[in-house]
This record gives sequence, C-alpha cells and structure tokens, in this order.
Amino acid sequence: MTYAVIKFLQEWASPLTVVNYTLLGLCSSFVLVTAYSSFFDPTVAAWSGLVALALTLAALITCSLSLIRNARIRHKSTLQSAISVHHHTITQKSQGL
Repeated sequence: MTYAVIKFLQEWASPLTVVNYTLLGLCSSFVLVTAYSSFFDPTVAAWSGLVALALTLAALITCSLSLIRNARIRHKSTLQSAISVHHHTITQKSQGL
C-alpha cells in the first residue's frame, strides 16, 4: 500500500499498483514452489506449475493495463508548477547521485 497512497505520483496512485505487486509476488513464489516440488515431489509440481502459469498470465494482464493507464495519464502538475517557478523554459541539468 505504500506505493498506492503516494498521490503525487499518479502512475502509482492506482489500485492496479497493489494488484500488480501482489500478483508478481505470488507468481514468483509459485515458480519457486514448482521448482522445489519438481525435485522432491513431482505430483505437486503439476498443479503448482499451472497455478504459477495462471498467476503469471494474470500479472501480465494487470501490468499491461497499468502501462496503458500510465500512458494515458494527464499530469496535474508541470515542472514549473512543482517548483513554483513561472518560466517557460526549465531544464534539468543534473540527475543527482
């Protein structure tokens, strides 16, 4: 929820952020379960592999939806309004450390 409550970063302030992180964590966990169970108990590997595949496809879909949403965002602020400078040409010279 840390990323979803950051309102000034419009790309993260979405319920899709929480869903994406949850699905990515679950699908990576099930991939690990599948790898582990294929070594110790191959009967479990079949269903855990299917669950891992389903979760990965769900994560792909929600991540794609999130990227489409982010591409269509109309930002509420500009660089000028963010730093309260009313000049039309502001450029960033340094990326920081």
